[in-house]
Amino acid sequence: MSKAQDERNQKILRQLLQQPENKKCFDCNEKGPFYVCLNFWTFVCNCCSGIHREFSHRVKSISMATFKNEEIESIKANGNAAAKRIWLARWRPEEFPEPEAGDERRIRDYIRIKYIEKRWYARSNQIDDPPPMEPLSNILGGNLPPLTVHRQTGSNQQFHSNNFNNQRSSAAAVAAVAAVAAT
Repeated sequence: MSKAQDERNQKILRQLLQQPENKKCFDCNEKGPFYVCLNFWTFVCNCCSGIHREFSHRVKSISMATFKNEEIESIKANGNAAAKRIWLARWRPEEFPEPEAGDERRIRDYIRIKYIEKRWYARSNQIDDPPPMEPLSNILGGNLPPLTVHRQTGSNQQFHSNNFNNQRSSAAAVAAVAAVAAT
């Protein structure tokens, strides 16, 4: 890559850092990120860049690295705002507040939950709110015998009924619970 192209890419990166959503680290509240995490096309701070490396994510320094044109195009097309719509689509601050800058343990947990476990992830075409929750009795009717659901490790799940006198109603209830659980 020519020096002129590298300078153009650096200028584009500096412009992208001026966008409000890119002015702070995507994984903590540190202002002025100096790195790009290439796995997610996000701007991150020094502390978070090191934690991303622990998870084997690719990170480049904005001021010290050379960026390929394809990388610049991907960063332009994504950045922190787009990543928020995908990786934090279902995130609720009360569930796991954004960690403070420098709190490496909380940041590591946050990054693991966000990217490895994908707890709040939604593909860009799935970002609607989760379906509303309502009691099973509203869906199946109020005359249900009590149910206990036992989950076992692996793919073996068993549904047990308590105090069922009618095997047909228990089979129907188990089928209904399995159908609701599958959705």
